[in-house]
Amino acid sequence: KEDLLMAVRYYSGRDALFIFRPTVATTDDVTGQVEIKATQWSLQAEVGLLSTTTLGDSINSFIPDRVSYTGSATLLYYEGDAEGNGNNLTGDLMSRVFKTGTGGVTTSDEAGFMLRIRGGSNEKHDMTLNGYLTSVSIGATVGDIITAQVSFTANGALMETSMAALT
Repeated sequence: KEDLLMAVRYYSGRDALFIFRPTVATTDDVTGQVEIKATQWSLQAEVGLLSTTTLGDSINSFIPDRVSYTGSATLLYYEGDAEGNGNNLTGDLMSRVFKTGTGGVTTSDEAGFMLRIRGGSNEKHDMTLNGYLTSVSIGATVGDIITAQVSFTANGALMETSMAALT
């Protein structure tokens, strides 16, 4: 029993990364993917259910329907170094919703997102998706770093998920 407890590995926020790709992601091509400094991220999967309950039934019954994915993150608002590393990635992400003019959000605003948990020995546990920002909020507080809260919804299925390797 003692050996079993020693084999457990817990993960913390230190192990998590929020990775953004300005263009639609593919699992084969990671060009342009960059980490955005984040203090929090989350991803939710929701399964819709269709009722198969009929008249006279006293217990509800269901079958699964569609799956959808939504997520959120709190991002630090910052600029990169003199060599252009990092740039203003949070600003680039937010510009997909904060727009001038009347054009609104279009399909060209779809982006790639990767939520990563780093494991031991360079092991990575990733959830990669393409989607749209659905909400963006930026705020400033005296004595704090400016942050942006973003919410996103996947367009289609997850491109990659290796989270099962965590168990």
